[in-house]
Amino acid sequence: MKKGIAALIIVLAVTSGFLSLNASAQSLLKRKAPELDVGDWVNSGALKMEDLKRKVVNLEFYAPWSLPSRDAIVLIRGIYKKYKVMGLEVISITKEKNREFVAEFARRNDILNPIAVRSKSEKKYGLKTWPYAVVIDRGGLVVWQGDP
Repeated sequence: MKKGIAALIIVLAVTSGFLSLNASAQSLLKRKAPELDVGDWVNSGALKMEDLKRKVVNLEFYAPWSLPSRDAIVLIRGIYKKYKVMGLEVISITKEKNREFVAEFARRNDILNPIAVRSKSEKKYGLKTWPYAVVIDRGGLVVWQGDP
């Protein structure tokens, strides 16, 4: 089982092109993942970190208007569809305030995973750049963080 989790993390990191740790972001490695601070949700009801225990979680911080973010979304969409049955949860997180815009963007781009709208979570995760990703293991610990 541990080999499966490790392989999934490697697949996420390599397939998504996330190769470098963002030195400007606070390192959360091996620490408990902070709670999400979200105003609204698309494709899901409200989620808390406690709800995600026993799942591998990939937090994808993105901006719908950003070309690098859109490229990451396409890759993550395929990974989510393939590995969801194995316990992967992908949560896309945006600061975008307009829920209807995000819902339409998700529909047009076939994004089925939960999307956090009006998020302030980037402060808790120390982001300085977008897009950005965080991988959380089944125990709720951050095992990888970086930018594309």
